[in-house]
Amino acid sequence: MTNEELKDYIDERSRDMETTLLTEFRKWALRIEATIKPQPARLAGLEDRMGLVEERLDQLEGKKEL
Repeated sequence: MTNEELKDYIDERSRDMETTLLTEFRKWALRIEATIKPQPARLAGLEDRMGLVEERLDQLEGKKEL
């Protein structure tokens, strides 16, 4: 194997390894994003429910004071 062939082989293997590494990283990042991204929606739902609870408590406390 000549030096040029060896260089080409190493370059090809490096590209293959880089592609594999980046592909696996992307898969991992998509899973993490899918796990983290819904959090704001859940928090918004929780805030809505807390608002309803606060309104109901205000109504109950208002009746108690009468």
